[in-house]
Amino acid sequence: KVPILEKKKLPVVGIGKHLCGAATDLALRCLVESYTTCCGGETEEPAPKRSRTDKTEEASNNSANNESNKDDCKPVAGIVIALCCHHKCDWTHYVGREFFKSVGLGPVEFHYFQRMSSWATCGMRETTAKTSASEESEDQTNNTEEHEQTFSKAESGSDSLRGILTVEERKEIGCLCKLLIDHGRIEYLQQRGYKAALQYYTESAVSLENVLLTAVPSPSLIPEPTT
Repeated sequence: KVPILEKKKLPVVGIGKHLCGAATDLALRCLVESYTTCCGGETEEPAPKRSRTDKTEEASNNSANNESNKDDCKPVAGIVIALCCHHKCDWTHYVGREFFKSVGLGPVEFHYFQRMSSWATCGMRETTAKTSASEESEDQTNNTEEHEQTFSKAESGSDSLRGILTVEERKEIGCLCKLLIDHGRIEYLQQRGYKAALQYYTESAVSLENVLLTAVPSPSLIPEPTT
């Protein structure tokens, strides 16, 4: 709904840092399903009324025009999103539901994976506790992003497992849960003609939320230039 984008259909690259949970899925759906760059544009004047015969011919012509317009349409040029807060994902908005269903998983399993994903970042609580005791804690707290402050809250409900699983085991399970959720996003983008990948963009010592989702259109999605 950005006026200049609606009017001019400018090329777009979607960039996000960090998009908490469901915000990533909403952004992906908006970019992939709602926005394309088309040449030619739409006419603003309504078409005059025509006879039934004329309408049949017009429908045939419009169909041909729509096919040619599709050839002139370009997808979003690229997507770069620093992922964050998988425990705030939501099955309703999650773009990887088809992937989950294809491997026999559904909303109940997704809920458990979503909750356990917070285990991957449980070390943030120790970091936060240490920095709060230092002289620089005030400045660091002001610069701490909201997603970092929510880890301890998400972890509070898993105290009952501390005698069963070690911290390292919980972290590993949490990372796998995050990877599973992100793989659904990769599959979603691939099914819509994008080349998508996950990669680390910084060290875990800098940020525990250090995974980047990138996507560019596959060559088959990009129309050949007309001469």
